[in-house]
Amino acid sequence: MTDLRILRLVSILFLIGIFAALAWADPVSARQLQHVQGTSVSLEPMRGFQPTSSFAGFMNPNQGSILIAEMPEAAYAQFAQGLGNIETAKSNFAKRNVIIDGLQEITTAEGGKAPLVTGSQTNGGTIYDKWIAVFKGPPTVLITVTSPRANKLDSAQVRAMMESVVVGQKATLADKLAALPFSATPAPPFRILDSLAGAALGMTVGDKDVDPERTQPQVIIAYEPALVDDPAELERNPTPPHSLGNPQIESRKNVKFAGISGMLLNGRCDGGRRFLEYLAVTKDRKLIAMVFVAPEPSFDGLKEAVEAIASSVVVKPN
Repeated sequence: MTDLRILRLVSILFLIGIFAALAWADPVSARQLQHVQGTSVSLEPMRGFQPTSSFAGFMNPNQGSILIAEMPEAAYAQFAQGLGNIETAKSNFAKRNVIIDGLQEITTAEGGKAPLVTGSQTNGGTIYDKWIAVFKGPPTVLITVTSPRANKLDSAQVRAMMESVVVGQKATLADKLAALPFSATPAPPFRILDSLAGAALGMTVGDKDVDPERTQPQVIIAYEPALVDDPAELERNPTPPHSLGNPQIESRKNVKFAGISGMLLNGRCDGGRRFLEYLAVTKDRKLIAMVFVAPEPSFDGLKEAVEAIASSVVVKPN
């Protein structure tokens, strides 16, 4: 079954923050920079990586993916703290089953400094190498490169790409929404928080844009660009994102979601919170999911709005 990587990433980016980058120095003007639609980022992708409409970034069928995510400027302090030293980075990433083996500081194309963590993660019996970088700017920018270890992506190429990154003017919300592979409409009292990595959309109730204590209700809608290996297994054994905090399913039922036959999970998680998760698999075996999580006192009063949001979700044609 395909792991809900995007949903886990969303939780990390909206609620905590720990990541990094690499460096080396070549004149930016000499590089063939490509702007990433719906973001403030331009970079020189590695050879063989092409833009994708499934998320903000680039894809190579053999070598893996380059995923770009943007967060509020204020999130950078949390990321920097989480990467204070190698032991802190190892501890933080271990919670997400990522083994960290390196942390270093690089000089960016714009003359700043950025940390880079390197490591690996095992999923479905396959080991994936990871390079994770965070860049300071008007938006905080996180870039994650994931590649099957067996395909031996060159670390020097990843470093060169990271060093080519230029963070420009912050993309407008309209541009970000246009770049998503789905559309959705907020229902009061929910408001759009931001889109993430060109593949996810966050909504919240309350005035906080960054909420590491998880006090505000949230809706996160995400499109998983990786194929669902076994849709039947997903239906038999759905797994809520572990980043919810020890999620326990209490009930499930079949529903229509994003115009597709899917399921709705209802359960509880740590911190006196409850959650709903909508799941559906598209005809081309991509996962579209929506998670609603809220403190128990506000949960029932928001269910009608959440149902309205779920009903509005539509996967855009390729």
